Amino acid sequence: MMWVKKVLKYGGLFLAMWFVLHAIIIVVDGLRDEVGPADAILIFGNKVEESGVPSARLQSRLDKGVELFSEGQAPLIIVSGGFGKEGYEEAEVMKQYLVAQKIPVSAIVEDKKGYDTYQTAHNVAVLAKDRNINKVIIVSQYYHITRAKLALSKFGFVAPYAAHADIFELRDLYSIPREVVGYYVYLFKDYK
Repeated sequence: MMWVKKVLKYGGLFLAMWFVLHAIIIVVDGLRDEVGPADAILIFGNKVEESGVPSARLQSRLDKGVELFSEGQAPLIIVSGGFGKEGYEEAEVMKQYLVAQKIPVSAIVEDKKGYDTYQTAHNVAVLAKDRNINKVIIVSQYYHITRAKLALSKFGFVAPYAAHADIFELRDLYSIPREVVGYYVYLFKDYK
């Protein structure tokens, strides 16, 4: 009986240490932007306010996409997001914001079925075949970058670039542990 307690104690300690270490890796990976010439900038969707404008989180992602596009990192921006509970198509609102920032309509592709990271990766993989897109730059919150890279790599993208949105919020303290769990869910997910 004593050995069971020891196994549980040390096993729990090991899992806690593993969890903290993986959270640190996710944060470091997400904050370390790696960008280079690509075929497209992929901006993951997020909340649209009830007034129909991007939330601060989503706007920061869009602003990072505008910055990368303006630097000439890619000739195309893919905006991905589904229909939100606020009553707006995220991808549509994202496109409108980019157009207001002087991004040409012809340089924007909407993915209105990107309801989550997996679905966005799947949709972009299909789009990539049609448009000969081989290299993408992921734009999202820093804590989401590692899982987004994993999902895209599972759909055939080799070492996607990534850049994080320039915003930090109190809710990140919730989002980071969620991403640790989400990473393993995506790691063992069946990709089709």
